[in-house]
Amino acid sequence: MVNFLFLQDYPLFREFNKKEVIELTKLLLGREYSSGETILEEGKENSDLLFLEEGRVELFVPTKGVESRLAVLTPKSVLGKATFLNQEKSSFRIQAKDPVKIFVLRKKSLDQFPPEYQYLKYKLLAQLSLALINRFPHSRPYLVKNQ
Repeated sequence: MVNFLFLQDYPLFREFNKKEVIELTKLLLGREYSSGETILEEGKENSDLLFLEEGRVELFVPTKGVESRLAVLTPKSVLGKATFLNQEKSSFRIQAKDPVKIFVLRKKSLDQFPPEYQYLKYKLLAQLSLALINRFPHSRPYLVKNQ
């Protein structure tokens, strides 16, 4: 049996109640990757939000023609926030460091909420925006100044 409340362990969902988390979880697709397997290629369009549930992943970025490791992410990390919001190409490559279990939320699936939960689409997008603003605090003055 699937534990529909596992998303509550992710900081992104602190503002969501149990019913909201259950509705969001219903839209997720499970994926598993072997150690060394590429999850997302740099330069590929991505409109999926990835929830790292088990294992570790590495982020690689091209720097002066050489690929450099940017970070190693652990469970409860959310990947693809910027590309999910903007439907851009990925600026890094994600590779499984260990065997990995990821849950995927496709942006187009947000339209599948029942009518009484349609607001969740906007609540999630707002939380993602806040997460990005908090990740890049140097951009706050620019955002406030240009509103």
